[in-house]
Amino acid sequence: MLVYVDDMLLVGDIAIDIAAFKQFLNSKFHTKNLGDIRYFLELEVANIEQGLILCERKYALDLLEEFKPTNYMPLNLPLNPNVELHAKTGTPLYDPNRYKRLVGKLIYLSITRLDINFSVQLLS
Repeated sequence: MLVYVDDMLLVGDIAIDIAAFKQFLNSKFHTKNLGDIRYFLELEVANIEQGLILCERKYALDLLEEFKPTNYMPLNLPLNPNVELHAKTGTPLYDPNRYKRLVGKLIYLSITRLDINFSVQLLS
């Protein structure tokens, strides 16, 4: 169970314990219960009976909107595992900071998208 109180995220299996802790915090500080969490640190969170579902769908869509990739096609395997990248060959990037920003965002996206871990690690 996840509950968002002010700027804190309370996590636990037993709702009674979470309620007691929230009551304790409220007795010491002025707090505001924001209820069940829906969105936290770019992660969409859904509480289900079996646990939690974490999703970065909005984050991925925002990433595509920001970087506007062109001439791409979805693949089952994002990158050939036998590809070799060399630092001294090829044309230098026009804006390497943009590439670094994209790779950083992809690293964060790989929290929930394990299928891109290898490719992102290789590109980073």
